[in-house]
Amino acid sequence: MESMEISNLANLSNLEILKNFKLIKQGAEAKIYTGIYQNNKSVIKERFTKTYRHPDLDRAINRKRTKMEVKLLQNAATLNINCPKVYFSDHTNGIIVMELIENSVTCREFILNLVKKKLSEEEMEAKLKILSEQIGKIIGKLHLNLIVHGDLTTSNILIQNYENDDYKIVVIDFGLSYKTNLTSQFEDKAVDLYVLERALLSTHSQQADFIFKNILVGYEAECGPNKKQILERLELVRQRGRKRSMIG
Repeated sequence: MESMEISNLANLSNLEILKNFKLIKQGAEAKIYTGIYQNNKSVIKERFTKTYRHPDLDRAINRKRTKMEVKLLQNAATLNINCPKVYFSDHTNGIIVMELIENSVTCREFILNLVKKKLSEEEMEAKLKILSEQIGKIIGKLHLNLIVHGDLTTSNILIQNYENDDYKIVVIDFGLSYKTNLTSQFEDKAVDLYVLERALLSTHSQQADFIFKNILVGYEAECGPNKKQILERLELVRQRGRKRSMIG
């Protein structure tokens, strides 16, 4: 493997784990690398320095977000939600080493490939219904335990063993996740759902309404006794979104 590009990882260059990792992606918040850690195929997520922020503020934000991401990945795992295992973390340098989810595609790719298969409408809807309800149940379980993902899109959900009907759904990228509270939970959960709804409309416009309707079916089965309040707040969030769109 090619050597890992060094940014603020230079501070950790003495660690054996960093020698043979390869940069594969850079997003707005972090760089993603793949390699081997303790004989496990792994991913390193590195939150890099934002030069427009004061250095002390930048370090504090990255430390807080890294710590929260690790905590919520571990919390989700205790709820039997499939997500990457955390092997190592360094909050000071914004580093998380976690499990590489092998033999997987994003849910985005999975749905797009399903559409390309030219299935009958009945068969297509049956497959999308199963997928959507399972996703809804996962989100409902997270929300029941006051975990807000913060960036729900079909790119942040992986389908492992996607060739089979007994595939596994894995939630990734808890980088913007947080614990809500009893005061703001309805708003926070509704916004989380709204973000997903908008992402579906953007990426899977033809199937979005059907998918989201069935996500809500699964969601209501797992989100606990406050589903009425959450869905009412979702409608208010939608109304705010429509007003913003009209105003521009």
